[in-house]
Amino acid sequence: MKNNKSYHKASKKPYRGNYRVFKNRSGNAKKSNLLAKIQQGYRDRSRKDIKAWRDALALAESKEEQNLQPLIDLYEELLLDAHLHAQIQLREESTLSRNFFLSKDGEKEEEATKVFKQPATRQFIKLAMEAIFKGDTLMELEEVTDKMISNFLYIPRENVDTAKKKVYLNPDKSKFIQYDSEGYKPWVIEITSPVTLGLLNKVAPYVIWKRNAMQAWAEYTDIFGIPFRHATTNAKNQKELDQIETMLREMGSASYGLFPLGTEVKIEGSQQPDAYKVFDMMVQRANSEISKAINSVTMLSDNGSSKSQSEVHERMQERLRNSDGQFIKEVINYKLLPLMAMHNILPEGLEFDWDNTQALTKEKQWEIVKELLNTHEIPSEWIS
Repeated sequence: MKNNKSYHKASKKPYRGNYRVFKNRSGNAKKSNLLAKIQQGYRDRSRKDIKAWRDALALAESKEEQNLQPLIDLYEELLLDAHLHAQIQLREESTLSRNFFLSKDGEKEEEATKVFKQPATRQFIKLAMEAIFKGDTLMELEEVTDKMISNFLYIPRENVDTAKKKVYLNPDKSKFIQYDSEGYKPWVIEITSPVTLGLLNKVAPYVIWKRNAMQAWAEYTDIFGIPFRHATTNAKNQKELDQIETMLREMGSASYGLFPLGTEVKIEGSQQPDAYKVFDMMVQRANSEISKAINSVTMLSDNGSSKSQSEVHERMQERLRNSDGQFIKEVINYKLLPLMAMHNILPEGLEFDWDNTQALTKEKQWEIVKELLNTHEIPSEWIS
């Protein structure tokens, strides 16, 4: 197939250059990389405030010309927060650590399950889970070799318009690929987030307020945490003044000042002995709201108060785990498995499900056996 390398800028037609699907000598399907066609941009790492979040949200929700770039930049900045990162990791691992199997007509397919349990499958589930936090996700298969998927490539969200099924290749959106065309369908998977724009949009203000509180706390500590040093002198000789200032500077990291004789210096601070609690409680409340938004509960990572309360939280966490499991199950059954069948990795008609069986401890097994001994005769050989 001859490649058409011309770009259509004025009319904004889909870019079809450099696309190819071919068979190598072993008959494995390969294609050119969609991700490689996208011009790499830069992340905005400037300090964010509530206005920046609201402006980014307005652009992301625009009906005329959606622009996700500012919101995605904000998300990447929010993810530097350690507490938020830990909460997301906790929720993701709750699903990633589960066992699963493939079945057909109600019967487990052991061989198919072994093929499905390849490294790319875990990567796919992780990318699918990210859709919950970051919004709609588009990914593509990099290569299929001997029934193995080499990699799933994540297409940057700021370059994707899922409503129009377009991947924009440059910042001004003059070049794009229509990824729902027949040529790309066998290689891309679109995942719709169950939360519009992702859960990070809901926790964004709390992370921003938390950062502002911690920044103010750091400034407070800098001013009031270490005693202020000052020197009063009636010297007017510049050399002597420079010597005094040098000595003050080399005495430590605390703030210092050099003032003429008669100067009165006052540093006004809070009269409360526990003024730090203003900042500390703000940080704690922000962390609590983040925990509830991501994991529905706080006791998984924060301090709890009672056993009964922890049991309630565990049940809530289990419901959330089941909800995530159902989401991933539907994505795999309706998106991934049909694509793997299309590439002859797995046969058609398979169904994915989670393995909810639990292995009993020896102590629990013995308790069951003791109960059975009261009503049944059990051979000693079986018990041993």
